Amino acid sequence: MCKLISVAGEAKVMALADPVFRFISLRQLLLVTALAEGAVAWYVWKGKESAAKSFLVLWLCGMFIGYRLGLWLMNYKGCSCVGTVTEWLPVPPATVDWVMKVVLAYLTAGSAVCFWKTFLKGDTKQTVGHQPAG
Repeated sequence: MCKLISVAGEAKVMALADPVFRFISLRQLLLVTALAEGAVAWYVWKGKESAAKSFLVLWLCGMFIGYRLGLWLMNYKGCSCVGTVTEWLPVPPATVDWVMKVVLAYLTAGSAVCFWKTFLKGDTKQTVGHQPAG
């Protein structure tokens, strides 16, 4: 939601090239990211297969980790992960960045454990709320 609010805003920074993907603007990157997050969230909410749900969250976390790794390798300070929303919050952007890293670690660990339990143990067809027959 924060990304979509930022995309709709008029902040000049949104027109600048993204530091990692220099061929697109920050606005375009946040829009694509918000759509991907929305699609994953929809499947986690409505989908049936636990393995697919945990895989999609793990995949999305991998994309975020890869992006942050790119920023780190470039020695770039900060992350526009939530768009321009940090300007409205009563906490420093560095605190928001730290909280987002903690959330990313939590989602990565949680989805990896769920993926391990469902897919790698052979329960790929297990659906939410149903026990396997047998």
